[in-house]
Amino acid sequence: MARHQFSTNLTVSVVCGDHGRAQHICNILQNQQLDARSGEFADPSDIFLFDLNSCRPALIEDIVGYAQDCKVSHPLIATLGQFPCGSPAPDNIDIRLSTDNALYLARSRFHFAHRTAARRAEVRLRRESYERYGLNSAPDAKHHNKDILYVGEASREFLSLKDHLESQGFNLTASFSAYTAFDYLHDHSFGAVILDTTAENLKGDNFCGMIRRSPNLSEIPLLAITHEDLSPSEDIFESATDLIDTTATEETVANLLKELVVNRGPSAKDFAAPSDAVTDKVTGLFTRQFFEDHLNAQVEWSLDYGQPLSVLVLTVLGHTDGPPDVCDLTYTARVVKTLLRVQDAPTRLDESTLAISMPGSSKEDAMIAVRRIEGVLDATAFESRPGQPNRQVMIKWSIAELNADQSSDQLLSQAISQDKNSNRFAAA
Repeated sequence: MARHQFSTNLTVSVVCGDHGRAQHICNILQNQQLDARSGEFADPSDIFLFDLNSCRPALIEDIVGYAQDCKVSHPLIATLGQFPCGSPAPDNIDIRLSTDNALYLARSRFHFAHRTAARRAEVRLRRESYERYGLNSAPDAKHHNKDILYVGEASREFLSLKDHLESQGFNLTASFSAYTAFDYLHDHSFGAVILDTTAENLKGDNFCGMIRRSPNLSEIPLLAITHEDLSPSEDIFESATDLIDTTATEETVANLLKELVVNRGPSAKDFAAPSDAVTDKVTGLFTRQFFEDHLNAQVEWSLDYGQPLSVLVLTVLGHTDGPPDVCDLTYTARVVKTLLRVQDAPTRLDESTLAISMPGSSKEDAMIAVRRIEGVLDATAFESRPGQPNRQVMIKWSIAELNADQSSDQLLSQAISQDKNSNRFAAA
């Protein structure tokens, strides 16, 4: 499944006390390319949607217990509606849809929550792998980033929203250009982005396209302000974490931002190696020993949770018949680290080969990543040594996606032994 397309395989089990209402909910979700079914617990589901308007809140405990006991997949828990006054809302709810109108935003909410859950799982796996090497990673940060980037126009509505959000403790940075906003995202860490798609002079499509091409920026929560008379483009729809109408109150916007900031997935520092003991001194990538150990944990998680896992192998080619120069390898490693998602685990296998495990990624996802890497290598050159001409790097690559009956050793061996594809340019 390509990153820029929505999956048609995300399944939703609707838990509802009224058959007619359950069918109504399923119809709305199915129109959003979600595989929604009413109370289908026999088959694994990605999400359980619990309708509080027609069921007792206490029933959610049984559903959560069932979800935790699932042997193949551990679904996310979503609720629709408000808990009755006096009934405490459980902490283990992943997605809250406040009203039936929020069902029309479910596709973007569900997919974002699903990706975030996979990132959190990888943080846990990586910390467990570090601990096996006697290393302790940084503890979870308790601070929620309330720096918000607003992308739109300087209207009266914006000024009023800015005053209200800042009264709620948010720090708002405004950009009235898509390209300036993109630069801001590279220069500063924001907890969320507000994109006003109704702004006349703003190219929201361009901004969303740039976000999607940046694998880590695409994981920043993006709240898109829309208008009922203006249907968002597919670029905006696919990039948004959530959509909200221009008629929404400032308090509604603030509450939704709080939820997005609090539930945001882990940051890059949560994945970083706490010590050089597990990284290669030449490239800064993981050592092969650590990588193989961690890949085994990733395979177990992927099989338990029914999630895809792919391994991408890059062979760096030398300028002669011999192995590549070390500068070719280090340059390629630097490009790889820049272009991968933070949850992807790159390693140096040997003097000419790099490998990347990509949790939650199908073969098609990995293909997009390698094309991104090829594009940068194709368009850039580097100075290998002072006084020598600049040169480019040529790579060959192969991808293997995990099968249900494979071990981590078999998956890596398949990725290494497959016929390699070559990028189109020749080394200088």
